[in-house]
Amino acid sequence: MRAVKTAAWRLLTESHPCRSAGLAVLVGGLVILAAACGGHALVDTPRPPTSDEALEARLIEASDGRGPAFVAQPASGDFESIPQDTKNPITREKVDLGRLLFHETALGAKPELEIGEGTYS
Repeated sequence: MRAVKTAAWRLLTESHPCRSAGLAVLVGGLVILAAACGGHALVDTPRPPTSDEALEARLIEASDGRGPAFVAQPASGDFESIPQDTKNPITREKVDLGRLLFHETALGAKPELEIGEGTYS
């Protein structure tokens, strides 16, 4: 084993025709290996957009450039911003009555139609 190590050391340190050819093959192999394994990392390839980015782009396109704010829902208590009929405007009282009736459980106790039996509305 010592003889092999000595021969390898001599090959690397002494001037020998095989040394230049071996070095050239080694460098060439490393270049090919780098190009095959990691060469694509050197090229700046665009990544596909995330779903949030794609959604925002579609919203901008659909709203003629106004973006996500165009389709944002108003706050639940901001009745002025909710589209409504001018002859029957939304009021706090109507909203409270609607919530009460929606969650009322006694309305379905004696339904007029058989299909409504056991339902809450």
